[in-house]
Amino acid sequence: MGQNFYGKYFTFDGKTKELIIGSKWNSIKNDVYSRLSKYGNDGYIVFEAIYEANFYNVGKYKNYFPVLTLAKDKGFNGKGWREILSELQLARLIYPNGFRNLYINDEMRPLIEEILEEKRKKR
Repeated sequence: MGQNFYGKYFTFDGKTKELIIGSKWNSIKNDVYSRLSKYGNDGYIVFEAIYEANFYNVGKYKNYFPVLTLAKDKGFNGKGWREILSELQLARLIYPNGFRNLYINDEMRPLIEEILEEKRKKR
């Protein structure tokens, strides 16, 4: 079974090997808002820490504990850590790539930046 690709203009279904013209970004974005709203700012703090670790800091591999430290530095209280990670995985934004890897695919970066920027404007 291959991995899905969720691009801005195309979607690839890794299971069926089908390339679809069109994006699922709006449904993913709505799913993220719905899932993370359960955790208040903590969900977005963890999400932002994962994003920063992947693209600016630690990298995509062996970043589990550094992400937790980054999140706590940003004000995360530590409650709901596993649940938030599960929600982000169910929303198709992070992928399990071994126990210590909170991995974000590069094609999702613009969508994640958009979600985080919208949240920053609301604070």
